[in-house]
Amino acid sequence: MGHEPFGSRLENSLRARPSRTLFLGLLLALAGGCQRSSPPPSTVAQPTMPTDEMQPVETIHRPLPPIPIGDLDDDDERPCGEVPIQHIRAATTASGRVWVLDSESHLVSFDAALEHRKAHLTKKVVDLVRRADDGSLWAVVNEENRWRVLRYDAKGWQHLADFPERFWTQDSIGEREGRPVLATRDGETYWFDAAGLVHFWKYPLEGHYRWVREAGGKTHLASTNDGSMYIARDAGEFGGRLEWIRVGTAGRPTFQKQVFDGSMTDVIVDPLDRSCVIASNGLLHANSGDGFIARVCPNNSAVVLEEKGMADLNDRRSHVKIDTLPFSKLVTSGNTVYAFGLDQIYAITGHAKRRIPPPVFTEHCGQSVARVEGLMLLRLPRLLKEYPYDAIGHAIFAMPAP
Repeated sequence: MGHEPFGSRLENSLRARPSRTLFLGLLLALAGGCQRSSPPPSTVAQPTMPTDEMQPVETIHRPLPPIPIGDLDDDDERPCGEVPIQHIRAATTASGRVWVLDSESHLVSFDAALEHRKAHLTKKVVDLVRRADDGSLWAVVNEENRWRVLRYDAKGWQHLADFPERFWTQDSIGEREGRPVLATRDGETYWFDAAGLVHFWKYPLEGHYRWVREAGGKTHLASTNDGSMYIARDAGEFGGRLEWIRVGTAGRPTFQKQVFDGSMTDVIVDPLDRSCVIASNGLLHANSGDGFIARVCPNNSAVVLEEKGMADLNDRRSHVKIDTLPFSKLVTSGNTVYAFGLDQIYAITGHAKRRIPPPVFTEHCGQSVARVEGLMLLRLPRLLKEYPYDAIGHAIFAMPAP
């Protein structure tokens, strides 16, 4: 993909959203906490396609010339010795390095051997990071009322595109045809087309839409080789869903279909068939749990793994037995998808499934890490005492090994 910016600020300011009732606001706060709001942008075009349920509304906007990005300063790399990162918000591997974003929006990276450490974008507030499909790193900074997407590779940092400002807490950055996609916790999706126009996709607030559609929660997204986007939404006990957005072309409007209900915790492209995705479902609440792994293709979907049985959880207060184990994250290495359950890891290659041995963690550069097959695992230090049982799926970040 090219290095020149292909999108920037929306042409028009955002309109104010309709106010919600106090009751709805309370439910949203319980589901995911308070967030800043930004009104939807003004309309250039609104193609829609009727389906069995009310469709979101698509608006298309012309980009403006980019605002200068300013200094993209990194510190010099130095041997490890600093205080370990305790509160990790995100971690990934890209460009041969291990990247960690902490809760204070500081971005650091380690070399592949985890012997040296480097601080990045020291004059920016970093909200999101992700490993791009080409192995580079994408980072999102918040400034000038924009989310500004940057790319890091062997040539350093480049400015890719701008989105309207959003609240970082549970939103996600993804990739469609080499261009950034932004999915927000309250049902909005932004993406760029090949001409650099910004598309905005938003659920209406009116009609029969239940509050759970606006309940927020975590989001993950993946885009298949036909340009479709799949968005996994997880609002915990308040619900969630897996959405399939088929992006329109000439003569074909954009439309959306809900593939699964429930807490959909992750979604990635199937490495063996890039027209399909693998999605995970998982919820552990009170004394019940459920979860599954599904393969979703344009014309069919099927559950490929549902671990049933009895899982014992000891939390110093009660002895809980769970009928079905929740799955919390997915990661790809080569042709294999790794699914992380509560206390186990499964490797899925096509129709073959196997459980792999638990990871053994060691200390490197002040961080607790493990390598399992083609993966690197980074343990979340601040959760170790909060989860006395071996909660693999909740207490680690997983990524392809650098």
